[in-house]
Amino acid sequence: MFKLTNARGETVDINTPSLRSYTPTGLGLQITNSYSPYETYFIPTKSVLSQGIMQVYMKFGDIESQSYQSFSDFAQFLAYQPYTLEYDFEGNTYYRGARLQSLTKTEIGGSTIDAFDRLNEIFTLEFINNWYNNKTAEYKSYDPDPNLGTYGKIYGNQIADTSIKPSQVNSKGQTNKLANTEFSPDFSGWFIRGYYNQDISKGGWVKGYPVNGHGSISHVKQPYLGNLQSPLVNANGASKISISAVMSVFSDDGVGNSYITLDAFNQDGTFVSQITAVFIQNGASDRYIKLENITIPSDISYVSLGMLSPSVTVTYKLSQTMLVFAPTVGDYVQGLEYNHVATPAYTYAYAPYYVYQESSRPSNEKVMSLNNKSQYFGLQSGSPSIITVKGPCSVNPTWTVVQKGNVIATDGFVLTLTDNQKLVVSSYPEDQYARLYNPDGSYVDVSQLQDYTKTNFVQIPEGESTVLFYLDANSDVNITFKEERLLV
Repeated sequence: MFKLTNARGETVDINTPSLRSYTPTGLGLQITNSYSPYETYFIPTKSVLSQGIMQVYMKFGDIESQSYQSFSDFAQFLAYQPYTLEYDFEGNTYYRGARLQSLTKTEIGGSTIDAFDRLNEIFTLEFINNWYNNKTAEYKSYDPDPNLGTYGKIYGNQIADTSIKPSQVNSKGQTNKLANTEFSPDFSGWFIRGYYNQDISKGGWVKGYPVNGHGSISHVKQPYLGNLQSPLVNANGASKISISAVMSVFSDDGVGNSYITLDAFNQDGTFVSQITAVFIQNGASDRYIKLENITIPSDISYVSLGMLSPSVTVTYKLSQTMLVFAPTVGDYVQGLEYNHVATPAYTYAYAPYYVYQESSRPSNEKVMSLNNKSQYFGLQSGSPSIITVKGPCSVNPTWTVVQKGNVIATDGFVLTLTDNQKLVVSSYPEDQYARLYNPDGSYVDVSQLQDYTKTNFVQIPEGESTVLFYLDANSDVNITFKEERLLV
C-alpha cells in the first residue's frame, strides 16, 4: 500500500515482511472554517486547510535476528529528506511530499504498543503538499490535414520519443539499452511473461533495498511464480548482445536456485525462445552476473533480460541490469526512462490528452486542450505546472490560459531560443523557476526576462481549459501539471 522515496531517489516498500507498516491514521482531511454571524446566519469568511500528519505502526525485521538491522537500515534511509510517499490502492496511485516528524525506538518486547519478538515502533510523517499525479500534454509540429475541418484532432503517438538518449556512458562508451533499470518511480515496462502491461507487484515483486546506491527489485517468498522480464529492446539489426546484472538468491531450505536469461520475442510481442541463460546457486549475495558475445537470430524482433523464479520459498533480488549491442559489456550505467523508449507494436502508450489545431490559425499559434480533474474543495484556484518550450523560437514566447471564454493566466519571456535550447518554467510553489537550458544540461536563470505585464507562473484551472502558445512554427512545447486531491 505504501512506498517511500527519499531525497537520494532510494525507494523502500513499507509493506513487506521485513518492514511492515500497519494501522495508518491521518490520511483524511481537516478544514478550519471561520464565519461572520449575521442575525441567525453564519457567513463563511475564511477556510484554512490543516497540515496532514500520517502515523503508522511499524514492525522491523522478518525474524527477531533481523529486527535491529532492519531498523538501522530504515533510519539511514530516512536521513535524506524530503520524502515522496506513494499510496497504492485498488489500481490507483497517488504521491505526496512529506518530512519526518518522529520515529520511536524501544526494545524487542518492550514496545509501548504491543509486545512482539521484533521492534514495534510509531512512525509519523508531516505532509508538505497535496496528493497528486503528474499529467502531461505535448504539442509537436506536424503537417495539418485539411480534411480534418475547422478543428483537427491529433492523438498522441503510440511510439514514444526515442530521440532522448541516456546521459551516461561507461568506460567502453556504451549506453544501456534497457529501460527503467532503477525501478523508479515504479516498475513501468517490467512484466511477467505472458502478462504484459499488468502490475508485476501482483506476482509478488516489490521494491528492494538499494544495492551500491542503485534501485533493486525483490521476490520475497511469495506464492507466485513466473519469469520476470525487462522492458523489450528492439533487436532489429543487432548481431551481438551482452547483458549483466547483480543478483541475490536466498532460500531457507537451500533448494532455491535461479537463472538470468536472455529471451527472444517476435514482432507482436509473443515469446519465441530463450536464447541463453546463466545459473545462479542458492546463497548468492549481490553477485555480478554477465552473459557476453551472444549471437542474435536475424528473425528476432525484440529481446528481454529475464529472471526465472522457480521456487516459492526463495527470496530473489535483482539490480543494475544492463544490455548492450556489443561482444562485451562494461560497467553498469543507468538506462533510459521508460517513457522515452519505443513501445512495441502490440502495446499502446497511453496519451491522456490530445492537441487541437485550428486549420485557419497562423502556424506560430499552437493550441492545447487540457482537462484538470483536481479537487481542491474551493481552497485553491489551480494546479502548478511545468511548461517546456523547445527551440528554435525566433519570437518572444508567450502563452495564455483560457477557460469558458475568459483569460485565466498569461506568461511570456523577452528572449529567443536556438534549435538546441529549451525554456523551462515551473510554477510549483516549492520549486518556482524560469530557466534557459543548453544542450550540455547547463542553464541560466531567466526570471528577470519575464514579461511583467502578464500574470506569470501560470497554474492550470480545474476542469477543461485551453492553452494558446505563440511560438515559431517549428517549436515544440509540453505541459506537465499536478492533478491533485486533498482527499483520496
